[in-house]
Amino acid sequence: SLSLVFLSFALFFLSLSVSLSSFSLSLSLSLLSLSLSLSLSLCLCLCFSLSLSLSFSLLSLSSLSFSLFSLSSFFLSLFSLLSLYLSPFFLFSLFSLYYRLPLPMEGAPLEEDFDAFVTVLRESPNLSLRRDVSRPLPALLFSCQVGVGRTNLAMILGTLVLNHLKTTQEPPQVEEAEAKPLFQVIQTLINRLPEGQQVMEEVDQAIALCSEMHNIKEAMYENKKKLEAIGDDFQIQGSTTKDYFLHRAIQSLERYFYLIVFNAYLHEQYSLAFASNFSQWLCAHPWVYRLLACMDLSELSAPPDLVTKGARVLVAHEYLSPDILSTVKEMKVANFRRVPKMPVYGMSQPTSEATGAVLTHLTDEKRKYSHVLWVNLQEELVLEGNGQIFTPREPSCMGQHIPVPATDPTQIEKLETALGEEVQRAQKWLEVTLEQEKQMKMFKSCLTVQEVFKQYQRTHPGLFYKRIPLADCCAPKEEDFDQLLEAMKSTLAEDSHSAFVFNCSNGKGRTTTAMVIAALTVWHFNGFPEFGDDEIVSVPDAKYTKGEFKVVMQLVRLLPDGHQMKREVDMALDSVSETMTPMHYHLREIIICTYRQLQFYFWPIDGSNALVLFVF
Repeated sequence: SLSLVFLSFALFFLSLSVSLSSFSLSLSLSLLSLSLSLSLSLCLCLCFSLSLSLSFSLLSLSSLSFSLFSLSSFFLSLFSLLSLYLSPFFLFSLFSLYYRLPLPMEGAPLEEDFDAFVTVLRESPNLSLRRDVSRPLPALLFSCQVGVGRTNLAMILGTLVLNHLKTTQEPPQVEEAEAKPLFQVIQTLINRLPEGQQVMEEVDQAIALCSEMHNIKEAMYENKKKLEAIGDDFQIQGSTTKDYFLHRAIQSLERYFYLIVFNAYLHEQYSLAFASNFSQWLCAHPWVYRLLACMDLSELSAPPDLVTKGARVLVAHEYLSPDILSTVKEMKVANFRRVPKMPVYGMSQPTSEATGAVLTHLTDEKRKYSHVLWVNLQEELVLEGNGQIFTPREPSCMGQHIPVPATDPTQIEKLETALGEEVQRAQKWLEVTLEQEKQMKMFKSCLTVQEVFKQYQRTHPGLFYKRIPLADCCAPKEEDFDQLLEAMKSTLAEDSHSAFVFNCSNGKGRTTTAMVIAALTVWHFNGFPEFGDDEIVSVPDAKYTKGEFKVVMQLVRLLPDGHQMKREVDMALDSVSETMTPMHYHLREIIICTYRQLQFYFWPIDGSNALVLFVF
């Protein structure tokens, strides 16, 4: 009996060695737990037979029964162990791996989901480029609740992975669908990616191979078609029909976008054994995030009759841009100001009358500017009707502007022209929002900003007008810096005594940013003034009001002569902010001020965006 006990534990240690030599941690744990449970069961059987023999109080009979029962228990346990180890469950476990990778029901997976999928690729020797090529590729089996949406997405990912392993085989031929025009964001993406066209075609082929029940690419065009076919808007699932199908279209487009990006990642990282996971790789390609942020291009195709049909309302700039600096009486425009001792000016969006007043002010006998560069920074539609500036807004959120994600300012100007023509053609009373009330107006005249400046260029030949749309409440893109610098360089080359005028909707955020850029440019062109040694510290947390944030100081240490660069930017910020004290807006100080106001709730968008803008 004791020898049987030793045999049972020997069997356990044999199972231990087998399980530790297996490739899967889950398989090792399964073998160990089963071996331990069976060995303990055997010991319990021996103890049970011993108790039976003692209860009979018959020595010879009990000894015989003890031995026979122990022996039978041992063989029964051994047979059970072998039958379980040879069962389909354990044979399947020896040659397969099981993972659970939760994916969203709609839209693209999160970066963490892609990272988890990459981890599976790393841990699977049969999915490595160093695998034994004489052996067939493994089968990839995916499942979700109904086997359609998430399963289809995972099958496409698996197909892309296997395509990178089938180096010597021709991909299976699929029936080519009718070619459809690419979305602008997809076209931009493949233009930026190395071998982008090939990367996209591989994704298209994988989608076609896995499209028996659901086609991700066709879903994009179907949602777009439904969105464009909407007539009268109505409520559906708690939102308007337009918002519902716009959300669905963007989700399907985002999923297709991420599949292309992930395939580009596979092209680069498969040969490197996935040295970087997907999220790290994306951080090294930040332009991808900017494309994602500009994915909603629906405003480029928004019909101009949304205003005349009442789906949108025209809101006057008096309602949106209060005259905090009290300059309307003198200059006819709100928040007009100048950087001290510099030819740099800023204001809100002027009317035709205000534009003439500003040009007269700049070209009078006192200032004598013969060349003026006027830069309009608005990314939303602007229209002058009956001598007032209006911009279209959604009736439910009139305080939120509607940006037009245009890559070329002429796109915005064409939309403004179409809106003006539609308003004049309709010749109907339209609801507009003024300073304190709503009114009904019929517009006898409509002018775009472009048309206003064309009129004044006839009488002011030195006037140069340029539209460089900037996103509100965030840092300009690198291309925006290039355009601003190029426009100023051309003007300064023409006349070093030129004036620079900037305007946005209210003359505050974007105008301030452009004025700081202009001040730095003029100083580099004409020479920097002497900086005083005194530092202005007006609020607590002095180092933060001076912009000495951790990320800023890291940047300062990385840049050549970084402390001097920061000091010059701070001087430009202080110079511009001197002109707008009543507005309580200092680009550097607003970072810590906003953070301190809401630090117990969340990191606010204004504060974080101001920090990014300051770093730029």
